[in-house]
Order: sequence, then structure tokens, then C-alpha cells
Amino acid sequence: MGSPPIAKLDCDVLGRIFAINTAKEKLTRGEYDYDDLLRRSPLTTARHTSQVCASWRQLIIGSTSLWGSIFDLEFLNQKLGYMEK
Repeated sequence: MGSPPIAKLDCDVLGRIFAINTAKEKLTRGEYDYDDLLRRSPLTTARHTSQVCASWRQLIIGSTSLWGSIFDLEFLNQKLGYMEK
């Protein structure tokens, strides 16, 4: 049996799909609970995507532009509601 069609995609195309898939949504404080924010974070999406297969993992690990867009320093800096006591 041959490889699946997605395995034949060019790395640039696959990288663009990953970038779109991990694009940050603007989540406002108070709109979601902390667990929901973690589930929807671009970092979580990238981690789950990298676990599909070795070639996807290598592509994600090697993509500096993807990592640069994933991290939301503003989110990491803010205090979440449950922490404010």
C-alpha cells in the first residue's frame, strides 16, 4: 500500500498549513477559563500536531518562523483570574 496523499505534500505547503492551524486567536481575559485557554493555545496545537509522525515533528521543530508566531508573550505576562487572590 502506498503512502497517504498528505505525505506527498511539499514541506512548504505543509508548513503553511501548520502556521494557519496554530495562528493565535485573540482571547480576552474573562471570556474563557484557564483550562480552555490552554486547550486552545497555539503551543498546544503545535505540540499535538508534532505528535502525528516523525516527519511532521521534524518540520515543526525546525520551523523558526512557526515558533516565533506561536509564543504569546502578552498572554504569559498577564495574570489570570484564578491566580489573583
